[in-house]
Amino acid sequence: VLALPRATRAPGSLGLWTGLHAVIFWTWHAPELYAAALSSDLVYWAMQASLLGSATLFWLKVRQVEPLAAAAALLGNMIQMGLLGALLTFS
Repeated sequence: VLALPRATRAPGSLGLWTGLHAVIFWTWHAPELYAAALSSDLVYWAMQASLLGSATLFWLKVRQVEPLAAAAALLGNMIQMGLLGALLTFS
């Protein structure tokens, strides 16, 4: 995202991309979908493309907003990813 021109804009709000990225991230880590991604090249690359696309738009939006809003979105994203990691570790 840092390599993209500063004028590159993401549509929608920061809350939209923070939530959408979290939903996509959690969805792909559901056991059935994750197993499907590991057993099929097409599903695997669909997973990678959706994660990369949502993360790119999330980070574009983080760069567009004021620092306090960006920090709040990054903190929220960090917390939900840590929660998913803990859930997977202790399940």
